[in-house]
Amino acid sequence: MKQLALSFALLAAVLCLLAGVSPAAATGGKKTEKSDPHQKVLLRQAKASLMRLERAIKKDGFYSARAALNIWRSNAIDAGTFDQALYDSFKKRIYQASIAANRSYFEDYLARNNFYEARICLEIWRLHSEEIGVYDEEVYKRLNKRLNQAIARKKAEDERKKAEAAKKAAAKKAAKKKSGLAPRQ
Repeated sequence: MKQLALSFALLAAVLCLLAGVSPAAATGGKKTEKSDPHQKVLLRQAKASLMRLERAIKKDGFYSARAALNIWRSNAIDAGTFDQALYDSFKKRIYQASIAANRSYFEDYLARNNFYEARICLEIWRLHSEEIGVYDEEVYKRLNKRLNQAIARKKAEDERKKAEAAKKAAAKKAAKKKSGLAPRQ
């Protein structure tokens, strides 16, 4: 008899998990003595992950902060303390920091003529701006135009230098020919 009751309890718990309902909610939300320590652990984990999230936002980069946000969200949902407005606030702070950093990196890479990295930063800026709804098409077009102009300017400068080098080599070859020295083959 005891074994039958135990198997029914186990079956009910499995069905609750498959249905996405916690066993406590299935029993009318009554907390048992066994679930109370578990709830305390869940709350402690949610608080710890919240502290790690705040630290990640202040000190770490985008991906670390984004991972910490997802961990906090999961732990807060498990503990029953999830707040969507707080989640949106953290997400917005993370993305705003990324937008500012990528705009700064774009300017640095553009000044260093590192156009590949500048384009990546510009695209990350665009994607993150779109994610939180602050994307400005005109700013993007202006930055993209600056990048393309810098690329064209650098290409023209490289071609000019190549032409000058070829001219110098030809003049040097002609000077050797004039002086009677045969150029080395």
